[in-house]
Amino acid sequence: MNYRYWLFSILVFLLIAFYIFISFYNDEKNNVIENSYRLQSIHAHQTSLSFQEMFEGWKSILNYLAADEDIIKMNELGKEELRFLYKNLRNELKSITRVGPDGKISFTVPYEEAIGIDISSQEHIKEIFNNKKTVISDVFLTVQSFYAIGIHVPVFRRNKFDGTIAFVLNFEKIAENFVRDLRIGKSGYVLLISRNGTELYCPQRKHIGNNIQKRIHDDPDFEAMIKKMLSGKQGTAVFFYDHATESYRKMHAFYMPIYLDGIYWSVAVITSEDELIAGLSNFRNKLMILIGIIFLGAVLLSYYAFKAWGLVKETKERKKVEAKFRALLSNSNDIFMLVDSSGFILYVSPAIEMLTGFGEIDIKDKPIDKFIHSDDLEEVMKVWKKLLNDENNIFRVEFRALKKDGDYMWLEAVGRNFLSDKHLNAVVVNIRDITQRRIKDEEIRQKNEEITRFIYIVSHDLKSPIITIRSFVDYMKENLKKNDFQRLSDDLIYIEKASEKMSCLIDDLTELSRLGRVSYKTEELILQEVINEALDILAGLIKDKNIDIKVTERPVLIYGARDKLIEVFQNLLENAIKFTSDCEHPHIEIGIEESDEIIIYINDNGIGIEPEYQNRLFGLFEKLHNDYEGTGLGLTIVKKIIEIHGGRIWIESEGLNKGTTVFFTLPRTKIRG
Repeated sequence: MNYRYWLFSILVFLLIAFYIFISFYNDEKNNVIENSYRLQSIHAHQTSLSFQEMFEGWKSILNYLAADEDIIKMNELGKEELRFLYKNLRNELKSITRVGPDGKISFTVPYEEAIGIDISSQEHIKEIFNNKKTVISDVFLTVQSFYAIGIHVPVFRRNKFDGTIAFVLNFEKIAENFVRDLRIGKSGYVLLISRNGTELYCPQRKHIGNNIQKRIHDDPDFEAMIKKMLSGKQGTAVFFYDHATESYRKMHAFYMPIYLDGIYWSVAVITSEDELIAGLSNFRNKLMILIGIIFLGAVLLSYYAFKAWGLVKETKERKKVEAKFRALLSNSNDIFMLVDSSGFILYVSPAIEMLTGFGEIDIKDKPIDKFIHSDDLEEVMKVWKKLLNDENNIFRVEFRALKKDGDYMWLEAVGRNFLSDKHLNAVVVNIRDITQRRIKDEEIRQKNEEITRFIYIVSHDLKSPIITIRSFVDYMKENLKKNDFQRLSDDLIYIEKASEKMSCLIDDLTELSRLGRVSYKTEELILQEVINEALDILAGLIKDKNIDIKVTERPVLIYGARDKLIEVFQNLLENAIKFTSDCEHPHIEIGIEESDEIIIYINDNGIGIEPEYQNRLFGLFEKLHNDYEGTGLGLTIVKKIIEIHGGRIWIESEGLNKGTTVFFTLPRTKIRG
């Protein structure tokens, strides 16, 4: 009886131990699966941000093209621009297309045979023609018979809608680049579908481009997840149909929408349960065998051993998952950051040290405003407040951030509020270095100011001869009435001079505009031969002015376009002759100086230039002496030619009546012999 009681007690004890073991195992299993959902969520959100940022980039380029006058008119320059752009982006684009206001393709590259085809029946074309706003299409069949995604931006000519400019994207290539390596475990994969169910990415390549609703088979849980994805919902799912291998096993997934300007795609990060709990299952089986062998007295010990080993195993698995996650982030040049609702940094990726010099320990648990330039802080805080109150939109801001060495760099932050997401409970921020882009933007701004100034000066200088012509035309009318033919003749002389001035001005402007846009044949030239050709052109002027000109006899070789370099010497010599003609003994010397490089100079003993005016002489229409002939563009053209050749040019003079020396350099200049 006692034996039976003892045996019964042991059996009860074993059952209790077994129950505790199973409960513990299930808890740990659920923790592993929950952690996998968190990691899947991070992958999915990172994919979402990457796609949204990519499409913002495409839109920025298209908006720039839509404002380009050559693209609007679709002239030859515009076509060449699109061909050049496609050549550089052909790995990511299927084509670049300009659609006219009639819905027909006015130009496309590389499928130029499609020009003239009417595509106004396509849904996204109808949409942009109706609302005149940027449209990102769903997957559609192009007129060239391949499936693609189009981004269309409206084009306006004189504030009137004039069709669209579009990128047709190689969606399969783009999707593969973004999501191919975002997976958990060997069996894990990413499924990316459009809102109409087209598979944009799947490891099973034969699925790509097909509608996933036709491949659901008989798994209602998988079908339910697909329906939620197509309706733009976010969540987790458990199902038994492995879509990638077309087999059946238990799968876990996290899915969410990717919003792209009026449409959305949906991404799911999927992993098999077998792989998620593989380590935990192996350990469970071994421990069950151990419990059976040890039997009575070892039951309690086995339980604690299991618990201890289970914790060790779980710690290792978590470290492995964390190591994979960190490896993924460490390979990115962008900074990935998690920030709490108070603005304190919870996590920052290793890229922070490469970009700013600060280590993770310097940044973590610090407020974000500590690293933002004071001039940009107010704008960043405005965006931050909006972000905290809006979970549906992505917010973007540019600011200067402090580096460890005390300098500042320009960064662009793209963030989204996931504070209500139980897996993240943070604001997710992607940060990118845009210092070089800001430098380029500043260069473009300066170029635009230069163009504006150019247009103003040109219009001003062209008006002068036009006003002269108009005035003397009025005088001619009066003199005709009076039959005063002598004054009529004088009026015609003034009109002729004004028209000649306008003609010279237009010729110089045409020459200036062509420089840098037209290629010239370059070759090795003998300096003296180039100078002599320029002197031959000016021979009559030199003889009339009785000017003594001395040319260096050093055997110098220069490299460049013969006609353009002759033009340089002709312009510089003509200026030297012009401003020495009033001297008693006019003299011009052409020579070289040797230092770190060979410098060519033209020196005269003419009227000289005051120091404060020397830097202005290369500007548009800059004339210090209006009583001398010229359009004011000669030195501007010379400077442009020298810079196209890769050289530099400057002027030195000790002041009025002390002569002037023009110095310039040309790469590859050398002494022969």
